[in-house]
Amino acid sequence: MLAKTSTACFETQQVTEYSDFIILVHSESRTPNVPYGEHFSTVNQICMTWDSPSNTKIQCFTEVKFKKSIMWSGKVEAGSLEGSGGFYKELIRQLAELADSPEGAALVEKASKLNTKAVTATEVKLQRQLY
Repeated sequence: MLAKTSTACFETQQVTEYSDFIILVHSESRTPNVPYGEHFSTVNQICMTWDSPSNTKIQCFTEVKFKKSIMWSGKVEAGSLEGSGGFYKELIRQLAELADSPEGAALVEKASKLNTKAVTATEVKLQRQLY
């Protein structure tokens, strides 16, 4: 059985929308050293919206874009989706951990004193990290 290995991944990320109610992050990843890697890229979008004073709704989308038709497109898509799914699970885990931490609570308290709408710890931390 072949073991999973690691390889270089080149990713560009862009915050395409940012407001009091939404943060939309678009990213595109290329892995040229995998088989057929020069023929496809993985496009991800993460949409975070304010759901209530204590909740942030997070939607994650993934698409594999092919620059050229290849025989193994099904396997490439399956591998890309598996990798993106793992990333999303870890992202959600870390955001939930932050929201439950004393640091997250302090960020929410600080933001609430700014006389703006109530925000969650997750939103405050993301705003700080994205800019």
